[in-house]
Amino acid sequence: DHLGHDVELLAANLINELYQGYTAGSSAREISEDTLTFLEQQRQMLLAMGQQAVDLDRTFLNLRQACSPSSDPRVLSSRLEFATSLESQGNAEEAHRQYAEVLPIWESEALNHFDKYRFEEGAALWQKALMLHEKLGTETSVLAAKHLKLAEIGKEQRLGFAEQSYRRALQLYRGLPERDAVHELKTLLGLAEVLKKNRVLTESLRFAEDAHKAQLELSGGKETKELVPILKLQAELHDILGDYARSTEFEQKALLLKFRR
Repeated sequence: DHLGHDVELLAANLINELYQGYTAGSSAREISEDTLTFLEQQRQMLLAMGQQAVDLDRTFLNLRQACSPSSDPRVLSSRLEFATSLESQGNAEEAHRQYAEVLPIWESEALNHFDKYRFEEGAALWQKALMLHEKLGTETSVLAAKHLKLAEIGKEQRLGFAEQSYRRALQLYRGLPERDAVHELKTLLGLAEVLKKNRVLTESLRFAEDAHKAQLELSGGKETKELVPILKLQAELHDILGDYARSTEFEQKALLLKFRR
């Protein structure tokens, strides 16, 4: 069907000319939202006409930024597309710079959701940011703190990802060259509490025991009031597991410490 083929070729050439009209120099010519969306939808056709993916995606990003603020989801999507193209081309350094532009926006939006009690929406964005942090090789201590923040929100709101987030935070804290005993303890106790809620009791008890040891190390071997919540958790776990003698022992220790002057 020659006519059909000729029409397709003519349409492709017109689309290519339209695109070329917006690529003069480095500045983005004013473009309507509808035209930009249309051109983005013709990406495969433009590639077939000989345009390079990196150049295409750089242009689309520049045009998007001229139309919308940097936090607009369409700008973010365009930036991620550009970063992916850069990576495919082997330009990891520039790709990482583009990815890094997205992170503070996602995190800021996630915190805004948390502030407005939209915990699931916030957690979804925070998790996306965490995946990008992992990809970019963010410093381990920073990454651990971000996983711990998500875990604590998950625990408070009884969201299903809390256990996984605590486990990842603990893995990262335990892998630090210099130990962060305070946050490792916080993570151990949080994980033990979440596992208790999830009825993974034997493992919960093991992490509660690790938290007990960690707290003693922090207080120089002395039993202080900071040990009380850990002792209470151990008492509850022994009770559920049917070891009533051990449960009573830990409960009594917790009471003695609580009221010690």
